[in-house]
Amino acid sequence: MMNAADGKNLLVPIGIFPSQDENVEEFKKMVSELESKPFASKNAYRVYPTMHHGWAAARANLDDEENLKQYKDVYSRLATFFQNAA
Repeated sequence: MMNAADGKNLLVPIGIFPSQDENVEEFKKMVSELESKPFASKNAYRVYPTMHHGWAAARANLDDEENLKQYKDVYSRLATFFQNAA
């Protein structure tokens, strides 16, 4: 699990998409730390408060309308992040 201190040593852009099962406050601290980095505009961050851990991977329930909607959203964000991170 990453924490805010990890953000201090980060040298490249990062995409962070926590679910309701992650410590969102810790991720917010990391994002705050990353705002001072020269690559700050290339970072991607969004909390998915209605999703469980694994909702966009092995534990995804794509028959569930909300899960499918958020699944599509995060993969769209990931594609944009990788296009812009270079």
